[in-house]
Amino acid sequence: MRTPPPNEITQFLLRRSRGDQSALDQLMPAVYDELYNLTKTTFIQRLNTAGGLAPSSGCGSQADIGRQAFVPYKADYFFYRCAGDQ
Repeated sequence: MRTPPPNEITQFLLRRSRGDQSALDQLMPAVYDELYNLTKTTFIQRLNTAGGLAPSSGCGSQADIGRQAFVPYKADYFFYRCAGDQ
């Protein structure tokens, strides 16, 4: 199966976010092979991380349990698998 270009995948996701159920039906076959390849990952390396510092407050009391904080960061991820795994 062919891997669609990223802009085509983006279009599937945009259509789905607008309620188009057929977009999801088209997206899954388009990305299945790539997702299957990720299941063989045995090691993930994160490099060039920027940002991602924990908030300076909000983790000190029982009231904070379950509270979410969204912290922007970016990084490069490299996915590895054992040699010989196909």
